[in-house]
Amino acid sequence: MNRHARRALLALVLLAAAAVRLRLLHVPLERDEGEYAYGASLLLGGSAPFSSMYSMKLPGTQFAYAAFLALFGHSIAAIRLGLLLANAATTLLVFAMGRRLMSSGGALAAAAAFAALSLSPAFLGIFAHATHFVILFAVAGLFALHVALESRRQWHFAAAGALLGTAVLMKQAGVVFPALAVLWWGWERRKRPAGWAAEGASLCAGIAAPLLLTAAAVAKAGTLPAMWFWTVTYARDYATALPFAQGLRELGRAAARFGPAALPLLLLAAGGLAVALARRSALLPLFLLCSLAGAAAGFYFRRHYFILAIPAAALLAGYAFDALAARARIAAVTAICAACAWTLAAERELLFALPPPAVSRAIYGENPFPEAIEIARYLREHTGERERIAVLGSEPEIPFYARRRSATGHVYMYSLMEAHPFAGAMQEQAIREIESARPAYIVWVLAQASWLPHPGAPRHLQNWARQYVAQGYRLVGNATVVDLTHTRYVWGAAAEAEPIGETTVALVLQRR
Repeated sequence: MNRHARRALLALVLLAAAAVRLRLLHVPLERDEGEYAYGASLLLGGSAPFSSMYSMKLPGTQFAYAAFLALFGHSIAAIRLGLLLANAATTLLVFAMGRRLMSSGGALAAAAAFAALSLSPAFLGIFAHATHFVILFAVAGLFALHVALESRRQWHFAAAGALLGTAVLMKQAGVVFPALAVLWWGWERRKRPAGWAAEGASLCAGIAAPLLLTAAAVAKAGTLPAMWFWTVTYARDYATALPFAQGLRELGRAAARFGPAALPLLLLAAGGLAVALARRSALLPLFLLCSLAGAAAGFYFRRHYFILAIPAAALLAGYAFDALAARARIAAVTAICAACAWTLAAERELLFALPPPAVSRAIYGENPFPEAIEIARYLREHTGERERIAVLGSEPEIPFYARRRSATGHVYMYSLMEAHPFAGAMQEQAIREIESARPAYIVWVLAQASWLPHPGAPRHLQNWARQYVAQGYRLVGNATVVDLTHTRYVWGAAAEAEPIGETTVALVLQRR
């Protein structure tokens, strides 16, 4: 395949993926996106990480979102455009990595497989989860390490390490990729032991640099203890809370959801794995193993966690393409095209037909993600810029849309409603912060998915909230899902007469 044909086909892959993502530009944010977006808006407003919002995730993805908001404006579209660019960059990196491991045809097949899988709603690929940004820096770091192993220049090893350390900064699960890099470097260095100490030191120093710089900046802002508690102490408890047997059930549910859509490409990846093992090629099998270890963190097995494994799976699919093309090129081309087409066709209604709000509803049911936009619009119109709002529920997208500060740093209720040793203290902290801020409005989210209370968790917060609202607030808004295509909103004094039913997802209350 000549260079011009290769570039044209790669451009076609990128443009096709971008066209679908542009159609979905205004799909309402879901919770994780809301958390990152609200955190990013606080950063742009001058707040230090962990000072005004508490999160068990390292702040790298918030930094990425802040860049998108600064470039494209304070909007859903800004975040989706940022994801589009990050995904396109990762696709190019998968291709570049493939070019070093296989033929140009195999690299193109890997890029196409990655673009299709990472776009699939089966993996929640249309939403800007942290895993997208983890793999961007992970693949960049592994590519840079491949260059370093050839050049043997120390600054190349340091640059590779810095990219891999940034992958961890995006989310802790990214730690599997520096581990992979060290394993790969050690495997390659067994053949040429000379100079291993300097290379290893440069690689490890590069990995540590982004984390240490972030810790230093947070320490200077005075929030290092909070960062340590949320990202290490509490995160460790969260990651070990789920029993292994329940984790297996979660894995089964996730596989049942993404398996049918991704099956042909996963079969190609399995074929590529067999070829790699037969050839005693260590990198791609190790890449897949480490990626799956990251997806298995805590045994929660949420669908977007498996985005971590998509680059490895795509490269293995490219490996299978190469092996098949050596015997029957037309069959290989047909196989990769059909597999990618199957993945997209399996979700064709979501990707190509439904309007953006309906896409959110089709994926997340009655979760109040479309309603958050309307509720936030009301809050923004009825509050001053300095007034605070409180959201009783796990909907951080509401303060982001409203451009209003949350009365408490606890923008997720999940951590407060779990059965862990810190839940009681967290609830007390949230209560103190809300009472001190005296929010102008409270949004009480009734959707069960916004709370998910554990049977062993304390109930002090909910009991306090009922009293606090009854004494100082009046009902001014009611959002009730009539069906999956229509929500009824009642605002002002009429809201007090509106019945609260099973499908009422949120109430808006104004301070008296």
